[in-house]
Amino acid sequence: MRNYCCCLGFLFVLGLIMMTKGLATSDSGASPRRDEVIFSTVIIRHGARRMLHPEYMSVTNDTTFLKDPGKLTAVGKHQLYLLGRQFADKYMNSKTALLNPQYNPLQITARSASTNRTIESIQSFLTGLYEPGLGPSLTSEQIEAAAPPIAVENLPQIQQELRTAALPYYARVVPIHTTTVNNDYVFNSISTCSKALAADEKKYVKEFATLNKKYVKFFDHLKEEHNLTVKNMDDCYKLYDNIVTVLSNGVKLSIDFEDEDFPIMRNITFLNNVNVFLRSDLKVKLLSNVFLSEMQKYFAKAIADSKEKVSKEKTLRMAVYHVSDTHILALNRIMKLSLNAPVPFAGTLVFELHKLVDSFDNELYEVRAFYNGEALVLGEQGLGRYEDFNKFLVENSYKNDKEFMNACKFDPTANFDHEAYVALAVVLFVSFVILWGLNWFALTRKPKDTPTGSDTESYKGSKLESTLEINEDRRSELKYSEAKKGTNP
Repeated sequence: MRNYCCCLGFLFVLGLIMMTKGLATSDSGASPRRDEVIFSTVIIRHGARRMLHPEYMSVTNDTTFLKDPGKLTAVGKHQLYLLGRQFADKYMNSKTALLNPQYNPLQITARSASTNRTIESIQSFLTGLYEPGLGPSLTSEQIEAAAPPIAVENLPQIQQELRTAALPYYARVVPIHTTTVNNDYVFNSISTCSKALAADEKKYVKEFATLNKKYVKFFDHLKEEHNLTVKNMDDCYKLYDNIVTVLSNGVKLSIDFEDEDFPIMRNITFLNNVNVFLRSDLKVKLLSNVFLSEMQKYFAKAIADSKEKVSKEKTLRMAVYHVSDTHILALNRIMKLSLNAPVPFAGTLVFELHKLVDSFDNELYEVRAFYNGEALVLGEQGLGRYEDFNKFLVENSYKNDKEFMNACKFDPTANFDHEAYVALAVVLFVSFVILWGLNWFALTRKPKDTPTGSDTESYKGSKLESTLEINEDRRSELKYSEAKKGTNP
């Protein structure tokens, strides 16, 4: 009996140890029995472009950079295509693949800021993610029915080249969501929320001036050695941005900078972007809001679908955003990530939601972040566990669009050409004054006794009566005159 009890006690203790070990596996970061990505938020800066700052065009002799400032280049398109191929390998080629190789509109949503370079960037990325070859095909009946109402020249030849493909090379078209610049308060909040930000940034004017003083000697060095006028940190950012743009497109610089100049300019650019341009807490929150609020929504839905075992064919699995470097740096600041240099072209920030299952089928959800493929530490900020991450999202994002708009003081005319409107207003005012003057002159020249309106008829009648009375008096005077003549010899 005693041996029997000892065996039971031993088994009980062993069971407790096993359970403790199983739970520790989930919490300590040791490899669980299953680790599956159930959602991914991908935030990408646009690819290489042409220069934006005309005051520092002298850094290259290539005249093509003088045309279409900010336009995405062929290099930039290729960068994003290659990035799309990498994400296809990452999320489509495993047993627990996040996405199907065949495009499924229920699995992915794509959004872009309202600039041509970001829209073209996301098009290039999606071309790499869903490579041509698996696009839609047509039956012979569909090919005949596909002819548009306008006659197409060489239609038989075109259809013969396509064969059964709906598009060349069986390509696919993925919808991209965006909006106009003036109404893009989601990605273009720096301009559309300019009134609110201008008031907030007044608090930091003295701080900006103090930062600029630290680099006066380096600015003088650029003037003396390279004849470049750099007055402050923002000018240095513009210069460095043009230099990086030239080098990123495989073009040579026309100025021989010293090796030590580049790290100093890079450091000033980063400080300018983070400590000057993004010094305002309001600006950081406005720029980060769309990512934080949508991650909160998408992650919660992905967990609910996972628990209900909804087929991955019917659930949203990935959100892709193509934006500027400012948005990534804003997230870096609000989440206290470890980015310490300017964001390169095609720079990528990823937040993955993982479902972990231990040997006892206990489920744990975890958030992992990656910057340009390298893992970021979220645990130090207490954001590794989904519950902690979600709490952070709730506390640092606006509850709804109304709350965002109130903070933004949204002004849909923020990007309008105010000078043109002022000129139009002046023209209209001058025209009004001239017309008013002409009207006044016409009124002063008008006879005072001339009746107007409904008094015209009565005036005509009274005038006629007056005329008749005058004539009658004249006749009487004539008769009296003739009678007087007759009586006098």
